[in-house]
Amino acid sequence: MKFYLGTSLLRFETARKIAELLKSKGLVQTFDWTRLPNVQRAPVGDPERVEIARQEIIGIREADFVVILLPGGKGTHAELGAALGLGKKVLLHAIDAAAWRGDSYVCAFYDHPLVRRVEGSIEWLVEFIEQTPPELFFPRVSENRAMNVRIVYVAGPFRGLTAWDIEQNVRRAEALGLMVACAGAMPLIPHANTRFFQGQCSDDFWLAGTLEMLRRCDAMVTTEGWERSSGARAEVEEMKRLGRPVFHDSEVNAFADLTAWIKKEKI
Repeated sequence: MKFYLGTSLLRFETARKIAELLKSKGLVQTFDWTRLPNVQRAPVGDPERVEIARQEIIGIREADFVVILLPGGKGTHAELGAALGLGKKVLLHAIDAAAWRGDSYVCAFYDHPLVRRVEGSIEWLVEFIEQTPPELFFPRVSENRAMNVRIVYVAGPFRGLTAWDIEQNVRRAEALGLMVACAGAMPLIPHANTRFFQGQCSDDFWLAGTLEMLRRCDAMVTTEGWERSSGARAEVEEMKRLGRPVFHDSEVNAFADLTAWIKKEKI
């Protein structure tokens, strides 16, 4: 396997340490920029800078995966962007979770499906590399995420006056969920998840739990009659607050719009 390692020029000693460790496991480094003279002082357009930039992109293209060490500056994030643009898996390391929370500079691409985030000291990273076979740097779940399957939450009334009314609400949601699946997204149907649990826990528990599931979804589609459900109305408002798309099945062309969105998100 071949790898490319990117980080700040100020951290070249750490970069060399990690690269040498990876090479000791039989991996091949595609391009080692740490062995080159510091070109930061060279003027823009300097031939040496141009050639290094070209070699770095070639190194990323030839790598099976890319290691990015945070913190990093403009160059580090350019390397991250190039890796993702070329479809490379990225092992993204930070010393602590502040990098993901936005306490310091944060980037939306940290959450790209091809990225596996790991956090801990450099000593922890060394131990992780020593103890983990390279083929396990990226668990299968990362490969599944790379397929870019979106999750769509199905919202609508659940409660009814009779068990029959509840069953009809569940079946209506399931039918819509199947349409979502056929369109290429994974439906999350809370109705079907708890259809036989009535009375086992409080309504507040179920409503809080479904809102938490909703927050982990990429979009929402509502069944006909969602407006008469206080729970569904709250879910729609939460999805709008999150800035994620909401499609109402009762509206003309709503499902066509949802299908077009799913196809767009797969690109």
